[in-house]
Amino acid sequence: MLGGYFKAHFTEAGGTIVLEDQYDDKATDFSAQIAKVKALATQPDFYYIAAMPYNVGTVVKQFRDAGLTGPIVGGDGYDDPSWIAAAGAASDNVFFSTHALNSPDKGTEAYKKFYSAYKAEYGHDPENAFAGLGYDAVYLLADAITRAGGTDPAAIKQALETTQKFPGITGSITFAPESHVPQKGVTIIALKGGQYTLGAEVVPEKVPAP
Repeated sequence: MLGGYFKAHFTEAGGTIVLEDQYDDKATDFSAQIAKVKALATQPDFYYIAAMPYNVGTVVKQFRDAGLTGPIVGGDGYDDPSWIAAAGAASDNVFFSTHALNSPDKGTEAYKKFYSAYKAEYGHDPENAFAGLGYDAVYLLADAITRAGGTDPAAIKQALETTQKFPGITGSITFAPESHVPQKGVTIIALKGGQYTLGAEVVPEKVPAP
């Protein structure tokens, strides 16, 4: 699903796909896909690999072991750092989009405050940025209920649809009545030395329908 979404909107923006392939979600051997990539006359500017935490490390390492050293790009399935142990040094030059940099000292001030409060409450670090996303979802709803003046479902829906620049810890959030996909900041994480670092924070000019 994520790969298809990327393909549709990357090409819409003028990008060119030179090879498309897929693998079973539980796969541990990616040699067949890698062989096709290596057979390309010219390697692409980057490799977009939609993956989950349990196979990110394996596929990244196998790409690097095969001599494919170009940037690897993915989505928030990379946001669980447990995959780095499987990839080792191969994790460098990997980039992925997610909701926030889940770090006690490298993210935004709002997220660092949340990180500290989460650890104090639960006795361990937040596992990934989804914890912050859940936090924002609850406070977004609370804000809508406040503005709606009660718990009437239609009034809450209208309040949510008119949300403008809600200051979430994962970024400013704006909704429009015609779309329930928020206009929201996206964090790009860059892997350096086996560590998540902040690559960029961007707000998309367009939010395509999922």
